[in-house]
Amino acid sequence: MINCVLSTETAGIARDGNKTVTAELQKLIDEAASLRQILVFHPGVYRTGPLFLHSDMQVFFEPGAVLLASQDEKDYPKIRTRIAGIEMEGYPGILNILSSKNVRVSGPGTINGQGSPWYEKYWGKDGKGGMRKVYEEKGLRWACDYDCLRPKNFLIQDSERIEVNGLTLLDSPFWNLHVLYSSDVKLTNLTIRSDNPNSPSTDGIDIDSSKNVTISSCSISTNDDCISLKSGRDQEGFEINRPTENVLIEDCTFYKGYGLSIGSELSGGISSIEGRNLTFKGTSCGFRIKSAPTRKGYVRSVHLSRLKMIGVTYPFYAYLNWNPHYNEAKLPEGYRGEVPNSWKKLLSGGNPKLLNTEVSDLFFEYVRIRHDGSEKTPSCLFTFRGFEDNPIRSVRGDWIDAETDEFGTFVNCEEPVFRNCSFVVTSSSRSVPGSFDNR
Repeated sequence: MINCVLSTETAGIARDGNKTVTAELQKLIDEAASLRQILVFHPGVYRTGPLFLHSDMQVFFEPGAVLLASQDEKDYPKIRTRIAGIEMEGYPGILNILSSKNVRVSGPGTINGQGSPWYEKYWGKDGKGGMRKVYEEKGLRWACDYDCLRPKNFLIQDSERIEVNGLTLLDSPFWNLHVLYSSDVKLTNLTIRSDNPNSPSTDGIDIDSSKNVTISSCSISTNDDCISLKSGRDQEGFEINRPTENVLIEDCTFYKGYGLSIGSELSGGISSIEGRNLTFKGTSCGFRIKSAPTRKGYVRSVHLSRLKMIGVTYPFYAYLNWNPHYNEAKLPEGYRGEVPNSWKKLLSGGNPKLLNTEVSDLFFEYVRIRHDGSEKTPSCLFTFRGFEDNPIRSVRGDWIDAETDEFGTFVNCEEPVFRNCSFVVTSSSRSVPGSFDNR
């Protein structure tokens, strides 16, 4: 039984944020795990590189306790992980739970990823010198997100029976909280923010080839997906064959960002997803599905109920040939440079035995959609575009009450079924594009 406490205060660890204390903190973590004692982070600022928790331990962050991420890339050793659907060597999180069981992290503390130098690594400073621009000029846009390595705020990988409650995650260099190859995970009362408008791919929560996950009472504002469900990319994702399934998302509020997303890495399959009592305020999307011709996975059985959307541009969006510049991996003509192993995986394409991504059984009920009351953001209620040889099937809506500028379109999609719905189209002159590139 865990009945004793170790603390950063009694250990005498510097808490002023001026000194990097990674080694001291990791030693204390190891000791707490060995002695089966609760580890308490007292108020203060702990500048640190990656920290690794262990099985059967509890960590509590008191109010005012901050893990302040080191901005020195040398402090981040590479580990074997998955980055945007591809298994490869990459940076860990600031806080990590790897190959562990029965871990609880709680308390109103903060992980501050201090992402600014990592954003400059990607975009450059004042639009100059970033990897994204260099790669685009070389015709290698599709490889940039994999070569421009950046840590996450929190990584849970190959683990089970994990609880995270009460933390605030700020300005992650990459995804904020990544749950990979894990099961029986509960994420509760989290506040996640990426305030820098130039922070690329700073998803809030990514559930990746994991099952039996509950996300509840979270507040998320990011520059990408607020929550994204993923399961691997292209041929490798299909071969690994680890779906994301049995995920419940409830009582959450989404602000800036792309709402609740599935994909685009979904080659291992996504199924049995339930969302209820969700509020979207000013998000670019409410619910969306992203895929590509090389994905060739499936999305099945998604049930969303009791949704409130205010000032949302695309309340329901499913575009299965999304962002070709990112998804179509092809070496430029005459390329004679190095081809890393991660590139080879991207260049291999998708599973030749499948036609295209299969999407079926989407059910939305008790939904209220309104403009935000200020200067209206043009809105398009439905933007659904499947594949001609594999259309989206079985889309149903019950009790949807929506005011929108455009009803939208269903292309390569079986005719949807709506019951007890009210659709008020407030302007037929506004035009909202049917696709966009947020990466």
